[in-house]
Amino acid sequence: MENVIELSDEEVKDINGGISGILSLGLAAVWCCYELEAACAAYDARHNL
Repeated sequence: MENVIELSDEEVKDINGGISGILSLGLAAVWCCYELEAACAAYDARHNL
């Protein structure tokens, strides 16, 4: 691999920050879905739907 792109430390930090930001957003979205699903199930159970 001769065509390795040289990244400065700042660029590496930006990329890592972006990746971890995306991952934490994804985790938050998944967690919200689980919470919503649980809340809906509890609501349905209470109202015998």
